[in-house]
Amino acid sequence: MKSESRDEDILVRTGGDEFVMLLPKTNSIEAELIVNSRIEKNQISVKAKILSVAETYDSIKKALVINFF
Repeated sequence: MKSESRDEDILVRTGGDEFVMLLPKTNSIEAELIVNSRIEKNQISVKAKILSVAETYDSIKKALVINFF
């Protein structure tokens, strides 16, 4: 999944085969297209929720590093 991500995307493993992917500077329509493309390409099952967040990229990345690494 990481090899198919953009440089600014953040991919975090939260469990065994569970991941969270943050797509900065991406609106909900673009995010849905990206998720659907990856599902079709990789034949993976996904439980997806698309959320809009008003935080900065750096603050979200810092929170993920603190909580998951």
